[in-house]
Amino acid sequence: MALKRKYSEQDRFDAKMLFRRGFTLPEIQAETRIPERTLFRWREEGKWDGEIPATTVEEQIARRVCFLLDKPDKGDGDRAELGMLIGQLGDLSVKLAQARKLDRQGTPQEGDGDKHQRNSKGKKMKNDISAITPEMLDRARDLIFRGVKPGGDDREPSIFEIVSGGREPKQAPGGVWEYLATWYANKHQRNRFILKSRQIGATYYFAWEALEDAIRTGDNQIFLSASRDQADVFRAYIVMFAKLCLGLELTGSPILLNKGDKPWAELRFVSTNASTAQSYHGHLYLDEVFWIRDFKKMWKVASGMAAHKKWRRTLFSTPSAMSHEAYAKWSGEDFNRGRAPRYQQVFDISWEALNKGVLGPDKIWRHIVTVEDAERQGCDLFDIEELRTEYSRDDFDNLFMCKFIDDAQSAFPLDLLLRCTVDPASWKHYRADKPRPLGNHPLSLGYDPASTGDSASLAYCEVPLRPIDKWRVLKRDRWVKQSLDFQANRIKDATLRFNVVFLGIDATGMGWGVSELVKAFYPMMTPFAYSPQVKTELVMKGVMTMESGRLEFDAGDRELLQAFLSIRKTMTGGGGQSTYQAPRKDGQHADAAWSVLHALQFEKLDASGANEATVSRLN
Repeated sequence: MALKRKYSEQDRFDAKMLFRRGFTLPEIQAETRIPERTLFRWREEGKWDGEIPATTVEEQIARRVCFLLDKPDKGDGDRAELGMLIGQLGDLSVKLAQARKLDRQGTPQEGDGDKHQRNSKGKKMKNDISAITPEMLDRARDLIFRGVKPGGDDREPSIFEIVSGGREPKQAPGGVWEYLATWYANKHQRNRFILKSRQIGATYYFAWEALEDAIRTGDNQIFLSASRDQADVFRAYIVMFAKLCLGLELTGSPILLNKGDKPWAELRFVSTNASTAQSYHGHLYLDEVFWIRDFKKMWKVASGMAAHKKWRRTLFSTPSAMSHEAYAKWSGEDFNRGRAPRYQQVFDISWEALNKGVLGPDKIWRHIVTVEDAERQGCDLFDIEELRTEYSRDDFDNLFMCKFIDDAQSAFPLDLLLRCTVDPASWKHYRADKPRPLGNHPLSLGYDPASTGDSASLAYCEVPLRPIDKWRVLKRDRWVKQSLDFQANRIKDATLRFNVVFLGIDATGMGWGVSELVKAFYPMMTPFAYSPQVKTELVMKGVMTMESGRLEFDAGDRELLQAFLSIRKTMTGGGGQSTYQAPRKDGQHADAAWSVLHALQFEKLDASGANEATVSRLN
């Protein structure tokens, strides 16, 4: 029986806001589950088209680029469209700038246009940078960091606006956010190690730094990330900067720059599991180092790529747990290990010592940038008080104030979690952009519904066919402050796209309403009535699955890692029973982790504590 829904004025308003942001009607339908016919009627009745401000072609393309950049789980079609639009936007920007230059100079002399065409046609090499001058690079820096408009036209979006969704950068002293200027001023440091808040523009900045350096010097640049998808974020920024600011279309991966007919520099984008990584050499950028598995092993390979004294090594990351292998390098413990006491050095890694950047005894330049530092130094993209309300104190300190987690009390230690991380590119059988992404292979869904104010999570877990096979968290959906109907409809969509053999839902509190709606289309749904015993069984199953090496999830999914870390063993109110819980505050209560644990319950524990063979449940 189809679920019926009456739409409120808020629904209509939300749909209109999505339309104004550049969503198409089919995309709004996918986001809100409101039928496209209803959306079309609302658009006609409300004259939505007339409410969109008059825009240039560039602004329309820029709005669509913003939408695609923000869209999670991009399919191949989305990536192709994004690349095409960035190319078109760059072409338009270059042509408009040329037109304005001609307007300022007057009518060109006969033959000037032909000369320009001959020069363009004379380029025989791809990624040719021979026409780029130092002045062009200086101008590009203004376009990227100072909010200068391409061609000087105020009607055009700046590069910063395109990336940040329409926001103009606040002008800090010198026109650039101070911490970015600090990083640039310390580019001469051979080793830079930056501990940072979430989403302060580090990837954006270092992508440009590397591109500019490669063009100016001919030095190779290497971007090393936990997964190829993460590394490709650098590539996307670099391609965009080159197109929009330099009029240069960069292709290929790696990007091989040429100067005339001679090779000039390489920009490589590598995941940490790439077996060929050690054969490269160049300046090294290593992101989210505190969330990478086997850091010591990886660092031996990575540092070897930048062993020559001319190469610099830049590490930057949000903090994870003090138990992470990279923490010993950050704290100076690695430097002192094995040294006689009289040769050991004192490392002050407090915010007070490092907030302006300091070169340590181990020749590593360390810098801490919290969200409060970022705001004070020009970044006005955050509402800090709102963030403090949305996140628990521990989560806020970890995500935004550069505080490490003590995972000694966590049910899922960081080392155990990192053993589960993989590059999702290895899941060749999973095609996210297909109508049936997993074909007819069985899938288990786990759902942790929204409580008042917090988020809901739906985990899509591939079911192993044999006891020795692995569980894989293929994707996760997360919704904030959505209605029960919305949540149930999105679960229904999942059951239509996948061969769902199990669906586990926390049916306590708000979950009861969702579970009742889900029963209408999936009667086999398994509800969990949370109690200390149920939580213990969920956690035990999760720990055993991880310890046996039978769980995989995206190495770039830091939200899932943090959710598991936040689950801790506590005592019930009366002190009589042990149980597991995570701190609940608006937006955060480990919903991502609980949803995965629900899905894993398709494979029960038997009385002896051993895993029940999955194949028997399928049969």
